[in-house]
Amino acid sequence: MEAGLASGLEALRQGVRGPAWDMHMYVRPWDFCLEEIRFPVRLLHGEADRNVPVALARKVAAAIPECQATFYPGETHLSTLTNHLDEIFQALG
Repeated sequence: MEAGLASGLEALRQGVRGPAWDMHMYVRPWDFCLEEIRFPVRLLHGEADRNVPVALARKVAAAIPECQATFYPGETHLSTLTNHLDEIFQALG
């Protein structure tokens, strides 16, 4: 919890332009096609995530060639990170 709060404060330390740009990126079309991705992608996603619906995550995973996706039943946006941190670190190498 402390680390999450510190991260949030750091993200806003220089103002809200960065987070506002992030929000802008969510609603505009990407300038690439998921099908064009040619490097390994590991997707870990909670099925109870309300920030990014699991249907969207499944659609993204299906579109990326050779995407290795894992969906965790009952996990939410932040609980996936908290409860599967070892797997996430392992996926990052």
